[in-house]
Amino acid sequence: MKSIKKVLCSKIIIDDKYDFAKLLCENVFSTPRQFNSEKTVEVSHIEEKGDIITGILVSTQKNGIAPAHTPGDEEDYSAIPLKDGQGLAYPSVILYSKSTKVLLWEYNKSSLLEAGMSRFFQESAEYTAILPDTNIFLCPVLKTDAYERVKNLIQANEFEFQIASPTALLRADAKNNGSLGSIATVAGVFNASQSIKLTIKASKKESRGVNIKAILDTVNWLNSGTQIEEGRVKNSIVVKGLKVGDDELTLIEETINVVTDRLLEYFDLEQPVIASSLQVKDRKDGILKVYHTLYTDIKNIIGCV
Repeated sequence: MKSIKKVLCSKIIIDDKYDFAKLLCENVFSTPRQFNSEKTVEVSHIEEKGDIITGILVSTQKNGIAPAHTPGDEEDYSAIPLKDGQGLAYPSVILYSKSTKVLLWEYNKSSLLEAGMSRFFQESAEYTAILPDTNIFLCPVLKTDAYERVKNLIQANEFEFQIASPTALLRADAKNNGSLGSIATVAGVFNASQSIKLTIKASKKESRGVNIKAILDTVNWLNSGTQIEEGRVKNSIVVKGLKVGDDELTLIEETINVVTDRLLEYFDLEQPVIASSLQVKDRKDGILKVYHTLYTDIKNIIGCV
């Protein structure tokens, strides 16, 4: 049965004095870790070839496992036979590019997503005492289109900015930026430790609209990966404005959700009804094809030479 697998891209944010590739290859993340009451997580099948490191992130569910069931038979429920210590394995293939510091990963809702992987990598590194004074974060790689669409607006009428743990801005480079520095100051004054949300609208009498340069500064900051990534999934930037239509005569309303406009691709995987392996080679072949497809975009977005 053919299954379509989604691959997302995340920039690895780590202190320059540490090397994420080295941590991967030295099996820092290979020791199974109890992630929560149900899941144990590990990275296996690690291979390094030139600029690329591949592996399989495996989440094994050992508790709360649902029973087997035949649909339509209300009496047919039975425990799935598992040996002591076994669980159900949910794989997600990963590919790390050393030159771009970008991690490509297979989306698997039963495994870990961006915030979960950040936590897993961080806790694994802390446990081995390798990273006593820094953090590891995964930051979404946004399409260049996210920036260009905002840049090409004739007028921005509304700008909505939301970030989780905004007081972290005070510790980030962004505090030196004019528009972001102001947001950081507000967050600090009100001790907005959980989240802050700003909606800025231009008056209908104001022909210039919202300052697009200030919006672009914020989009650049989000796309650069320099910000603190606490509660990343709650962050959002939404811009509403006017753009020139295809006929170059009319103005059309445009809504741009910057955070959701992220770089992604897909690969096909032939999967059995009941898997007996992680299909390591097939998964790695699939994500390698995705990497080669996205390579130029990743280089341009990250700014690598």
